[in-house]
Amino acid sequence: MSWYPVQNTNDFIGTKASPSTLTTSYGDNTKTFETGGMVQVVLYIQYVANAGTNVLAVKIDRSPDRVDNYQQITELYDAGTATISLATHNFISSSGTTYKLSLPVQIAGSYTRASVLETVNSGTAGTIWIQAEISGK
Repeated sequence: MSWYPVQNTNDFIGTKASPSTLTTSYGDNTKTFETGGMVQVVLYIQYVANAGTNVLAVKIDRSPDRVDNYQQITELYDAGTATISLATHNFISSSGTTYKLSLPVQIAGSYTRASVLETVNSGTAGTIWIQAEISGK
């Protein structure tokens, strides 16, 4: 049973049968989806690290018009001072391991874009399959 009147899960980047090969550029594995009126999206990520110790980076952007994108931020407070930084979700991997990750993202904007890359320290790039579960309305 869903708590939301609308809850859809779709392949987002790659598919289970044909995962996408990761590169060192966000532009190669990026997708934008409409999220106006929705509450949250959960990214279900299946990441296969092929060789070495690599880092999978996931970047979330929001947009009011699907043209101008604004990257998610983080805030760190110390002695009453806030330091704001651009947010990237990083997952450190070990060679030959399959990771199944869940990344909930609060919706803020008419469009949400997720982009992924992998820093390959050695060996072959990994693969990724992401499903997006969008809930709301």
